[in-house]
Amino acid sequence: MKPSTENVPVMQCVITAWSFFSNNIKTCYAYGVPFILTAAIGSWISLFVESSSALASLAPVLYIMSLIFFVMMQGATYRLSLGLPSVGLGGLRLGEDEFRLVVVTIAVFLIAAFVAMVVAILLMFVISPILASGIDPALLEEKPELIFSQNGGKVWLMLGMAAVFIWLVMFYLFSRFAPAFPAAIVDKSIYVFEAAAWTKGQGLRIAFASLIAFAPVYVFLAPELIMRISVMPDIMAASSNGENVAAFSGEISAKLRSGFHWQLLSILLAPALNAIKVGLFTTFLRGLRSS
Repeated sequence: MKPSTENVPVMQCVITAWSFFSNNIKTCYAYGVPFILTAAIGSWISLFVESSSALASLAPVLYIMSLIFFVMMQGATYRLSLGLPSVGLGGLRLGEDEFRLVVVTIAVFLIAAFVAMVVAILLMFVISPILASGIDPALLEEKPELIFSQNGGKVWLMLGMAAVFIWLVMFYLFSRFAPAFPAAIVDKSIYVFEAAAWTKGQGLRIAFASLIAFAPVYVFLAPELIMRISVMPDIMAASSNGENVAAFSGEISAKLRSGFHWQLLSILLAPALNAIKVGLFTTFLRGLRSS
């Protein structure tokens, strides 16, 4: 198969992805019920049940189960989008399709993580002199936490901008490998670098289409992300001061408990985001490859 030479029609791909979700919303959420239940119950136990309770030991078990059910949901949704027969119990199974999806996901993640790590190192070389400006180097060597105490908001602004840039890099890379996921189902093969070849010259358009398609759901996911980011300064400050991070666990847990409803919303939206992604990635595969 040869890659298409036509430009990706951004808005058409977005509309197709959302049409797939809206036309199959009941089926997609039926596939997502096991994931929603295990993820929601596991999260509730981890936040509200005392660690000394026997019930607390169920949290990691439910977390693992939720990951398995999520992969099964992905496989079922891809088969639906590709017009393949439904298999397994209620369309869900843990078979070769799901195994290939996991392999592709891990491979793409490792590639993206490696590139992101290189970018992060380069960014640190750029922003470190900025953050350390105005502080005595000898004093800074003895007390690195001075960067946080003296620069305050500038530190978090620079780190936030760096984090956003790294996320955009990873988002772009995941977009370049997008066709590999449906190809793992329909072709019964693992394509990684081949998928990158199919999207050559189309990376920015694919990333832009993905961003537009996912943006409405991302808006509702933002509060949970902000909540989790809000506890990071406490952890980093404790670490930089050489204090025991465990001493802050009570305060951090309280913040997470107060925002549990946002975490629950994110879990409930997972099947929707998955369906939109599946519809979009399948559209990319069909459009970027011609027989």
